[in-house]
Amino acid sequence: MSLEELKIGELCGIDVIYQPPLHYSRKQIKKFFSQFSFLHVARLICALAKNLSQKNTDVYDGVSYGNETLCKAFYLAIKYASNSVQEENQIPTKKHIKKILSIAADEVDNQFNLIVSVNHQICENYANQIARTWCIFHELWPLKYNTNPLDYIENIVNVPYILILGFSWSIIQDGHTFECKEHKGFEQKLGTKVNEKWCENYLNYFSCSRNLWVSKSCPPTYISKPILDSGEIPTGKNSKVYFIPSAKNLITRVTTGLFYDLSDRYNNKAGHGNTFKSQFGKVFEQYVEKLFKFHLDSSFFISEEIEYGEKIKRRKTTDLLIRHKDSLILIEIKQASLYAKALYEGKEEDIKKDLKRNIGEAVDELIKTEKALNEGHEELKKFCGCSKIFKLIVLNNSLHLANNYCKDLLVNEVDLSSTSIINIYELETLLDIQQPTQSLFEMIEEKEKNYPNHSFKDFIARAYPNTKKTGKFINKYLDEVFSIIRKANS
Repeated sequence: MSLEELKIGELCGIDVIYQPPLHYSRKQIKKFFSQFSFLHVARLICALAKNLSQKNTDVYDGVSYGNETLCKAFYLAIKYASNSVQEENQIPTKKHIKKILSIAADEVDNQFNLIVSVNHQICENYANQIARTWCIFHELWPLKYNTNPLDYIENIVNVPYILILGFSWSIIQDGHTFECKEHKGFEQKLGTKVNEKWCENYLNYFSCSRNLWVSKSCPPTYISKPILDSGEIPTGKNSKVYFIPSAKNLITRVTTGLFYDLSDRYNNKAGHGNTFKSQFGKVFEQYVEKLFKFHLDSSFFISEEIEYGEKIKRRKTTDLLIRHKDSLILIEIKQASLYAKALYEGKEEDIKKDLKRNIGEAVDELIKTEKALNEGHEELKKFCGCSKIFKLIVLNNSLHLANNYCKDLLVNEVDLSSTSIINIYELETLLDIQQPTQSLFEMIEEKEKNYPNHSFKDFIARAYPNTKKTGKFINKYLDEVFSIIRKANS
């Protein structure tokens, strides 16, 4: 059964699937999982995880599952499955696997699952995360600040950052379970010799024990330590088994997830701000500007923020202004929409507070700039007099259903009626599929006219279902990363 067959409706481009609550008691769940070996259940979950490498959701025998469902199933297996390592018995059948997924989905959300149809989705690509992180930290940051935050990561992990990427990439290529056979497996996948100590340090830093994996923390341990050290050696084997129930969590952890490591490192306990966060915001702005300049030709006039007004009270425009003929895009760039507490605990009051602060501030800046353009300040004359003005907020992290959810939640506090929200992956994709016959402005205008409450991801999938990405920008940095990996130990 496919996702299309399972769905009962649609909300803002997202397919709605109803999976009746199962109402299993904790005692029933414990009894069910206890009949299986943890190793067996873990391997099966990781096999399903492999199918999610390039999509948000899949279906197993009529039961839909996603990343959170598999992580919850893994959690239940750790808590309740048998510690027996006897592999000749306690093997879950197809029926059992279906029930495992159903119980886990019920634990995640006992009423509704909102999922994106396989046919209508564009997922964050691992390649984009790797290339973007490399561009920001390896290229742009040193140019602006003459330092490299990756030095700190290398010091605490005791592995060159380029090989942190390489190890993570190699692990997910053949599924998400592996035996630690010294370092030979990494060498085979990377096509280069690997320092055995680096391999050990990598696993020590990004893995954790079963007890730690199920501990309560924010963010959850399976986010900060996405590799599970099972601590078990299967019968007839001589190596411990490691599991990665979510390739998404692993790649995110070693790329965009570094933000939290570095943010904690540079957090001023005295309450004087966080130098890393402020610097990251500036570098991220440069990344977005670089992205536009790479994809847009000379007919587009692109400017960073502009100072204007009286000398004694100078003001600044939005982060970027892009003019093409008689049309203008005002762009405000935010490094985050939600902070860790709201992101992982999901309390409405925390979500609303963060959105009001970050999205609300962005909207204020866009409105102020539009007003300044109407006032005709001399410094802004190159951007005045446009017949069409689009306002765009670019986020470093994804915000599910942003263009609908934010409008509803902030309806009485922030005017989002003429502003669109796009995350960085959606922007990379939008620019990458831009055709000579249709400009970026035309695409945004079509989005605002026909898909105002949809995410850009769903807009792209629906309006341009057969358009292939060129990958020119991302591939440039990805090729550089893997070229360096191959030379790292030579």
